[in-house]
Amino acid sequence: MYIRGQFFDIWLLVILINCINAERRPVPKRVTAEYGSDLSLSCTFQNQDSDDTIVQWLFQNVTDSIHHKPKSHWRPLFLNTQSLIPRETRYSIQQKIRQINQTFLDHTTILTLSKVTNSDEGLYMCKSLLPRTIQMTYQVRVIQSLDINPKQIFIPPNEIGQYSIQLNCILKDNHT
Repeated sequence: MYIRGQFFDIWLLVILINCINAERRPVPKRVTAEYGSDLSLSCTFQNQDSDDTIVQWLFQNVTDSIHHKPKSHWRPLFLNTQSLIPRETRYSIQQKIRQINQTFLDHTTILTLSKVTNSDEGLYMCKSLLPRTIQMTYQVRVIQSLDINPKQIFIPPNEIGQYSIQLNCILKDNHT
């Protein structure tokens, strides 16, 4: 009976730890990007000293899990302003530091992806490592651009009101 009681106590402790960790995991902010466009993701941290701030950007491709590939891992993109993927030129980073008051600084970092493709779809995490860990996560979804033709319809001023025009738009989503 004593062993069963200890097992129950350990089981409750494991559930409690999982609940606490679940509360700490940030809910990703959903962002939609149009195929071929540029996308900027930003996060801001308050800190007492900008020299102590370490910011890391990470990426996790979600299409691997959709296509039943092995679990994808977080891929590091930047550590502060240092690119960790030098061959990938579509990613850039910008950092801004602003004095809030005598004690605190706003440290903003902006990750920009140029010419977004379907392979850019996934989770992006901005993580401040020092002096304490703070993170912001984005869930990026890429949609196809909408091309409407004709782009312009011209009706001469003397013919306005003589025509009836009906426009139909169908957008197919491959994410359902």
